[in-house]
Amino acid sequence: MKGIFQQEQPMTIRRQYSLPNCTLILEGWSNSTTGDGLQPDARPLLTTLSNAECYVGAMDKPLSGGRDFFEDLVNSVSRYAQEFLSKVPHPQPHAEKPAKVHLQKVEDKNLHRLILLNTAESGAMTNSGKPLHVDLNTVQLFDLVEAIDQFLADGRTLPDISVSLQPVSKHYRQAEKPVTERTGPAAL
Repeated sequence: MKGIFQQEQPMTIRRQYSLPNCTLILEGWSNSTTGDGLQPDARPLLTTLSNAECYVGAMDKPLSGGRDFFEDLVNSVSRYAQEFLSKVPHPQPHAEKPAKVHLQKVEDKNLHRLILLNTAESGAMTNSGKPLHVDLNTVQLFDLVEAIDQFLADGRTLPDISVSLQPVSKHYRQAEKPVTERTGPAAL
């Protein structure tokens, strides 16, 4: 029998989103003592993230970290995928704290570089303290995008994290060639 002043340790909840080239593992617990009022679900509500791990391709050691790392990963991957598909550069939002995860196109190659800046909570860093670079091919990138989409669609896992999609101003769009330059002379 538990004493009056002893608290039960929260049960660790684990969620895994797996695709052929990417596995995203989230661990945490629920701060909710009652249901959320929605439809009953056999899975407990994961509200507090203690660890996030991201295995991409044939990596032996995952990219890992806490909530800040995971939120940066979700936002950076979503923003980069929109930019990659639309071919319209998306401005970096002005944040109170700099993002720990960045993605950029590797010029002259069909690769996308995921950069994880050195932080105290990052588990997959080089000993030199330099940022970790992971080059992803397009299939690996979109498996990562799909794993994040599966997480975002899961209402029982960190429901307070979302991605705000906003249209990009025409200011950032590449200038198009005038119609007169795009069309050739009419053939007779």
